Amino acid sequence: MNMMDDEDIERLHQTYRRDDLYRYWSATLSELELKWGLPNQVVVWYYSERLIDKLRGVGEDPQSEIAYLFNKFLKKCGMKAMNRATVNGDYDRPMAIAQEVFVLAFVRLANAVEKGHEKDDIPNDEICVAIWTLLHNSVFFNWLLDYFRRRKKDSIGHPIHITPSDPMKKAHSVTQLPSEQDEAKKLYGEVMRITRPLDDLLSEDDQRQWQDLWHRITDDKHLRSKLKQPMPQSHRFGDINGKMICNVLGMFRNNCCPNVAVKKMSDAFNRGNVSSYIRNFADDGSDSEIDKNERRKIETFIKG
Repeated sequence: MNMMDDEDIERLHQTYRRDDLYRYWSATLSELELKWGLPNQVVVWYYSERLIDKLRGVGEDPQSEIAYLFNKFLKKCGMKAMNRATVNGDYDRPMAIAQEVFVLAFVRLANAVEKGHEKDDIPNDEICVAIWTLLHNSVFFNWLLDYFRRRKKDSIGHPIHITPSDPMKKAHSVTQLPSEQDEAKKLYGEVMRITRPLDDLLSEDDQRQWQDLWHRITDDKHLRSKLKQPMPQSHRFGDINGKMICNVLGMFRNNCCPNVAVKKMSDAFNRGNVSSYIRNFADDGSDSEIDKNERRKIETFIKG
């Protein structure tokens, strides 16, 4: 379970507070943190964002994934730092955290309904029903929902207005932490700097595909972690995994530009002979830094 540093929390808070629902829930989530030791409001909102993003990516029948995703998240809540209580409490803390996140996802999905259209076909209704069916016997789940329904005015007595918004219709949610986004941007820039000499060998379309491929790779936490490991040990590519870059280039060449000679690509780097890294990306030996599963993922990125 990822934990956030203070900078991540502050930057996400400034982003989330533009959302009516986030501001509406802010006081309640803060109270739950202070009185019961539940996670910071930014943390639980972030995980509701990740949950919705996973549901969006399912495709057909996302409601069928609710029980599976809940049990998987509950298991995470019982592990690592997220389960460190800051106050004493005689309650099932992991279950409370999981329900808190799923309640937030529930109300965000239900917020797709516009006023005056409550009796029409409701967007996300099947997902909301699946969440309710799973958790409606929980006292804590019902307390949170009742609180949401009861509250009509803000702390100074003004009527609360929440703009309808359907999170399932977003093209993509940013589920990386700000620090992870910074790291991905830095690594992407370094890869583009190292591989800029390849531009003379690639068509404009291939250049765009190459750039898009590395956006995807540096957005992937696991691949980004591997990219940060300096290889080869001679550091001929600096403090980055140059061998991995060459392996990816070999895969890219096979799929997109097979007519470009490996030797020309190697010479373009001007970092010694790296032809074997480009050619032998799948040998699972000393020339390759990416294993079978990583190659499969990168192959999907290339073809996608």
